[in-house]
Amino acid sequence: MFWSQKPNLRWQPEPVLNPTDDQTEAYKRHMIMQQHVYGGKLVIVNLVNQRGREKRVGGELDRVVLRAHLDFVRLNAFDFHKECQALNWGRLGILKEQLRGEITEFGCFRLNAFDFHKECQALNWGRLGILKEQLRGEITEFGCVCAFS
Repeated sequence: MFWSQKPNLRWQPEPVLNPTDDQTEAYKRHMIMQQHVYGGKLVIVNLVNQRGREKRVGGELDRVVLRAHLDFVRLNAFDFHKECQALNWGRLGILKEQLRGEITEFGCFRLNAFDFHKECQALNWGRLGILKEQLRGEITEFGCVCAFS
């Protein structure tokens, strides 16, 4: 998505979507590239506020995903601001349940993509078991689900 927010003294500057940008074509190119890199299905988790200033950006993402109609992409909208207001982090269990099928199917996900990329560059197949155990430990440390065995 192409959008901008000009900094100002207000708490939340208004997001601006440029009507001349071809959001759908850029989205399709990006998602096809992501599929080539990661393979399989992809899930977009949209955490933007479904009301107020952010609603336009989230609504545009919904429109673009529907319009592109890529069968290997699923959009999961979760209004983080509404569900987790007043530091109610326990409500993140709702998101986890919404994603349970993909978490199980994909095996695991990585929180710090940069470290994972460095590890993969240095990886030889003999070290795969060690990397898997490192990932399991780090994922568990962050309190996340690890579905691979």
